[in-house]
Formats: sequence, C-alpha cells, structure tokens
Amino acid sequence: MEMNLTRKALKTKFQNRSLIFAGWTSIGHPQVTEVLLRSSVDWLGIDIEHSTINQEQSQAIIAACHSVGVSCLPRIATHSQEAIKRLLDSGAD
Repeated sequence: MEMNLTRKALKTKFQNRSLIFAGWTSIGHPQVTEVLLRSSVDWLGIDIEHSTINQEQSQAIIAACHSVGVSCLPRIATHSQEAIKRLLDSGAD
C-alpha cells in the first residue's frame, strides 16, 4: 500500500475518533514484526530509543508495515536531524 494512503487512513481514524489498535516492538527481528502485523493493528510503534534496533532493522520493519498497509511510527533514539531524516526517508509515518 502506498505510504500516503496508509498515513491518510490512520489520520482519518483519529479524526473520526474510531477505535484504533496499535502494536509496539523493541525487537528488531523480522519474524516478530510479521507476527505483530498479522494481529490487525492500525499502526506499529518501533522503540528505537530503548532497544538495540539499528537503522537496517528499522528500515525492514517500516517496509514490512507498509507492505500490509500499516502505519509505522518510530520512537527515535536521538533528536538529531540526520536520524530523523533517515527514518523519514525510509518511509516512517
């Protein structure tokens, strides 16, 4: 699913005060992400701040989320523009 459609769908749910289900991961293993995404979540949080998830793993998680139409909202480890830009370039919502 296209990233903008995913983002718009989540925004619409928030605006309509719809019930929203979220998942949260601090594990960078792809199989954990796949299990979470099968549980009908509307968005998935990636805890990069308090975990060992690296850039490559976060990119894989973001790609997996968007492949099934789930928004991905990472918690960043640092507030540096470089770190934020990398995640946005990877497709984070």
